Amino acid sequence: MNNITRRTTIVLTATIGIFLCIGLGTVMFKGFIDFPCFVRYDEVNQCVLSDGYLVGEEDEERIQVYLDTSQIGFSGMGCNMEESNDDVLGMETSVLSLKFERSGDRLLVNGKELAAGDDFSFTKFWNLNPWTVYTINFTNYGAIPVCQSNAPSRIVVMGEYGNELSIIKGIIVLTILLIITFKLSRSSKTDTNAS
Repeated sequence: MNNITRRTTIVLTATIGIFLCIGLGTVMFKGFIDFPCFVRYDEVNQCVLSDGYLVGEEDEERIQVYLDTSQIGFSGMGCNMEESNDDVLGMETSVLSLKFERSGDRLLVNGKELAAGDDFSFTKFWNLNPWTVYTINFTNYGAIPVCQSNAPSRIVVMGEYGNELSIIKGIIVLTILLIITFKLSRSSKTDTNAS
């Protein structure tokens, strides 16, 4: 086995070891997050309920977005809430940059219409952690009032985003690393036998 192949095999073996340690570190318990968005859609009254968040009659938000956030290794959820008094709202998440645009009672998300009652879903497969994927899912509830308030109706979007454990992605990356290591090891043996 020549020195270049030996070094490459050692580096790949170390990479596999680091890869497995990252997997273990990903699933370890890290703490609590307990600030979810305390909002939900009331199907009976067709309005948005916001526990503990009072909406006055003077509040004239045109778009409100409530996204619960989660992260592997943490118990509970956080909240990313944004609102806009005009017809455009930009929002940054760890998954995707979002641009919400209101046109009457229609909602455009990143330039594409999302009808009232429809869901939006996106998965970001490639990121630095080989064991996780990032997902975002939300529903456009349309232009609806706030329960127990005389404030004007607003477009309300509710959902969640965060990272999730992806065993499939981990196995794919690990398999690729093992195949490369095996091929390099095998080619160095044939080079040694040929000499």
